[in-house]
Amino acid sequence: MIAVASADIRKHLSTQVNALLGSSAFHNALPGHLPGDSASQARVPLILERLHGASEGIPRMSVSRRSLPWIADGFPGLAH
Repeated sequence: MIAVASADIRKHLSTQVNALLGSSAFHNALPGHLPGDSASQARVPLILERLHGASEGIPRMSVSRRSLPWIADGFPGLAH
């Protein structure tokens, strides 16, 4: 559990997760790692929010269609 990890581990996790969340390649690839049905794809914002809260030092953000434009256009290229 991250909450009981040492400060060094939490800092390392925070740095690594923050790097992923700052990567457009990660954001573009994430939906491809879930099943293509709409219910599974609808979990992408929840996964991103949980990653933001995964360790101390990563502020929570609200993930919306505006912050992830590929959600608004129906996940182009993915089978539904």
